[in-house]
Amino acid sequence: MRYFLYVCLVLFVSCGPSPIFEQSFEFEPAVWSYDDPKSITFSAPDTSNRYDLILDVIHDESYAYENLYIQLQTVFPDATDITDEISIPLLGEDGHWVGKGSDQKRIRVYLQQALKFKEAGEHTIVLNQHSRDEALKHIRGVSLAIYAH
Repeated sequence: MRYFLYVCLVLFVSCGPSPIFEQSFEFEPAVWSYDDPKSITFSAPDTSNRYDLILDVIHDESYAYENLYIQLQTVFPDATDITDEISIPLLGEDGHWVGKGSDQKRIRVYLQQALKFKEAGEHTIVLNQHSRDEALKHIRGVSLAIYAH
């Protein structure tokens, strides 16, 4: 009986929520240039539930700046679009890299929490680095995921 309870506890703790959509992009050789926007298209799963839109960024500790600037364009099913510029702090106030990992850091950014899609249909999100460098070195990859709330 003890063994059964232990197995149930391990399964309960180890199983977190799975994304309903996820797409990752790797940059080889760890350079993200202006002419390499990443486009993600997905169907809005449901207009009545709430979702979290999460962006993960992976970078080397050799990254030269405190922030990463990303231009995020969202195209809705009715072809309207919104463009935002996002500044992601990669270096904490204490001078240490934020995020998880040793040589490479992974930082998780909640772009939107408890989001309700206004309309069903295909949505497209375009991510582009928006820094002062045309070729941004030491960015290894980005990943976008949608989780049910």
